[in-house]
Amino acid sequence: SSGGSVASGRGSSGGTTVSGREVHGAGTSPGRGSCAGSVASGRGSSGGTTASGREVRDAGTSPGRGSSGGSTAYGPGSSGAITASGREAHGPSTARGVGTAHGASTAHGASTARGAPSRRYPVSVELASLTPAVVRQGGELRISGRVTNTSGRRVGAVRIGVRIGASGAIDTRGELSAVARRTPLTRADGPEVANRTARLAPLATGAERGFRLTVPVPDLELDGAGAYALTVNVVRADGARAGTVLGLTRTHLSAYPDATRLEPLRTTVLWPVLDAPRMEALTLRTQDSVLPVFRDDELTAAFGPGGRLRRLVEMGKGQPVTWVLDPDLIVQAQAMADGYRVARTPGDSDPRQAAEGEGGEAAADWLAALRTAVRGREVIALPYADPDLTSLARGGGAPLTGLLRRASRTGRSVVDRALGVHARAGVGWPAGGELDDRIARYAKRLGLDTVLASGAGVATAGELVSEGATDDGAVSLEGGTTALRYDAAIASLLFASHPAAGASGAPARLLLRQRLLA
Repeated sequence: SSGGSVASGRGSSGGTTVSGREVHGAGTSPGRGSCAGSVASGRGSSGGTTASGREVRDAGTSPGRGSSGGSTAYGPGSSGAITASGREAHGPSTARGVGTAHGASTAHGASTARGAPSRRYPVSVELASLTPAVVRQGGELRISGRVTNTSGRRVGAVRIGVRIGASGAIDTRGELSAVARRTPLTRADGPEVANRTARLAPLATGAERGFRLTVPVPDLELDGAGAYALTVNVVRADGARAGTVLGLTRTHLSAYPDATRLEPLRTTVLWPVLDAPRMEALTLRTQDSVLPVFRDDELTAAFGPGGRLRRLVEMGKGQPVTWVLDPDLIVQAQAMADGYRVARTPGDSDPRQAAEGEGGEAAADWLAALRTAVRGREVIALPYADPDLTSLARGGGAPLTGLLRRASRTGRSVVDRALGVHARAGVGWPAGGELDDRIARYAKRLGLDTVLASGAGVATAGELVSEGATDDGAVSLEGGTTALRYDAAIASLLFASHPAAGASGAPARLLLRQRLLA
C-alpha cells in the first residue's frame, strides 16, 4: 500500500467509508457506528488518507501505517457489524454518523445487504457459500446453500439453477439497489444457465435441504470486469407446472478477468474503542491514597472476559487497522487498576458512601491487552472525553474553547504514555456525522484540522455538498478545515448486516461481502 484512504466505524463496533483518487499526504480520520467495520478506499493514493475524486494535500499523514502509509482492516463490533447514525445520549455504545437507524443514510440508493426476499414464494432460499468471491477468467463458481419449504403443504421435486442479469455488468449504485429490491423473477434476471442445475427430492412442510452448484465461469457468459446480478432460483422439476418459480434469492458477483487493467481501490478501516465517561469529579482520601469515584461499575464487565471493550481489543489484535481511542477511557482504566470507589447511587456527592470498585484486575488486564494490540499500528487520539462538537458549536461552547483545546493536546500525551505509541491528534468527529461551517469553525478553534462527517450531509455555504457517484471524499470548509466524508451508503449496508437489524450468521455476511465487492 502506498498511501490510503481512511474512515472508520465508531462505537461498540463501527463502520464508515471514504474512497479517493490521486491523494497526496492527506490525514487520517474516524467515522462512527456501534458495531463493526468501517471501510474506506483510495485510488492511486501516495502518502496519506483520502477522499474521492479530488486531491487532498498537506493534511499530515499519521505514523505507523502500512508499507507507505496505508492500512486495511475491519471495524470493531459489539456484535460484529455496524449500527446506527447519531449518538447514543447515555451509555457506553456511542454511535455516530453512519447507519440508518437515525435516518443517516441510504444515500445513492443504499439498501440492505440481504438477498431479495422470497417470502411470497413457498420455498425460501439461503446461500451459505459462494466461491470465489471474485471470479477470474476461467475456473468454476461454487455455490452452496439450503432451501426450506415454508408453505403449509408438500412441495414436489425441485430444480435449483443460476441466472446472470440480462443487462450485463452493473454500472451504478442505483442499478445495484434495483437488483436488491427486485422480488419476483423477471426477464431482467436473465436466462437460467443451461445444464448447470441441481435436483432435490420433494420437500415436506417445513423441510430443509442443502444444495451445491458448480458452474464453469465461461458458462456464465460474463462480458468483462464488473459487478453482475446473480440469482439462484428454485423451480418445479416435474409435471405440467415444471419451471414454475418456487423461490429465489439474489446477490452480486464481481468479475475481474486476468487481462483486466483497472486501478484497484484500496480500503482502510479505523477501529474505534470508546465508552462513556464514568469517573466523577469526586475523590475519597484515605490514609495511603486518593481514590477516584465512579458513578457506576459497568466498565468492570466491559473490560472483563467476554465484555464489549475486551472483545474489541481481541478482535482488532493482529489486524492492520488504525486504532481510534478516547484518552478518557485510558485514564479510567488506569484509575480502576490503581484502586477506585463506586457511588452507591449515581450522582451521590458523598464519596464516603462509595463502595470499593471490583474491576481493578479486569482494567489492568485490558490495558495490557490494548498495549499489545496497538504495537506497531497507527493510533488516533480523539479529543479528551470525545466532546460533542455539534452541541458545543451551537449551544454556548465558546467559553469552553480554551479548556477543550488543552484537553485535545493532553489527550494525545495520555495515549502516548499509557500505550507506548505516537498517536495522531487533531481529528474531530461531530455527533451524527453532521458538519456545517459553524461546526467546522468551532473544530478549528479546538485545534482540529480534520473532521470526519457523513457524506450524505456535509453542508457548506448553506448548501449540501454532493459530487460524483459516491458521497465520500474531501471537502475544504471555511477556516482551512478539511472534512473527510465517509460513504454513507456502504455504512448503511454494514448496519443491515448487524443482528439487531435482522441479519444473522454466515448467509448475511456472504451477501454483505458480495454487495460491498460490487
